[in-house]
Amino acid sequence: MWTNLLDNVCIKALYGDKVPALDNIDLVMVKIHPSYLTVQLNLFDMPAPIPKRWIEKGYNACSCTLDIYSKTNQLTYKSTNLNISQYTQMSMSISAETDGKKRVEIRDSTNNVFIDVVADGIHGMIGGINRKA
Repeated sequence: MWTNLLDNVCIKALYGDKVPALDNIDLVMVKIHPSYLTVQLNLFDMPAPIPKRWIEKGYNACSCTLDIYSKTNQLTYKSTNLNISQYTQMSMSISAETDGKKRVEIRDSTNNVFIDVVADGIHGMIGGINRKA
């Protein structure tokens, strides 16, 4: 499970063993910093049970922010185009490398690599959102 590769447990605590798939996401934002990359995406698999406050607010999707970081001051990544406003129907994979680093790869709807980054760690946060159709 990709949540096992995150440094913190908030996403895993929310979803338990029913981890959301990363094969149909909306990529909302990518910010590049010297030692980390921030990726914000929308997930459509809701946790079960849905938190009561999410139901009360009418949330129908999850906003997930991942900080993909390097312990050194330089993060190396490959990208085809980071000038985005929002991409839909993207897919993401998070995997462990043999040296203990983590690889994050984001592909577009035609399976072309959009971002490929190898990092020391990934910190994830999640919250409910009301996604308009």
